[in-house]
Amino acid sequence: MSGRPQPATTAAEDLAKIAECRRWGDDLSRPLPTSYFFSNSRQPGPEPWEAGDELERLGFQALVFDEVGGGNWHVTAFRRELLSPESVARRREQMEDIARRYDLVYNGWDRARSLREEQDGPRARG
Repeated sequence: MSGRPQPATTAAEDLAKIAECRRWGDDLSRPLPTSYFFSNSRQPGPEPWEAGDELERLGFQALVFDEVGGGNWHVTAFRRELLSPESVARRREQMEDIARRYDLVYNGWDRARSLREEQDGPRARG
């Protein structure tokens, strides 16, 4: 596994993820590209597409896919978000509710980064 940070999957990790954004030099006063992750390997149940539709109604771009046709569904939602402890806590509550209603597992969130940002790594703060 690479040294790439993993998504925040608990409320405590949310705060650590925000601190990580600061270490990377992110301007937390501006909306940042953020990804939210869900999965489901149980069938039958609500279609993952329905969760994707709801996320799009909420203003996200959603990607829904079946991992190699094996019934392991993934939903990823993308949107620029302000990242503060309060906003992340509210978003976690919302995402966990969506996961419950659509029989998904909420796998957390991460600050989406471009390939260039990944290659450059965290910026030194001075």
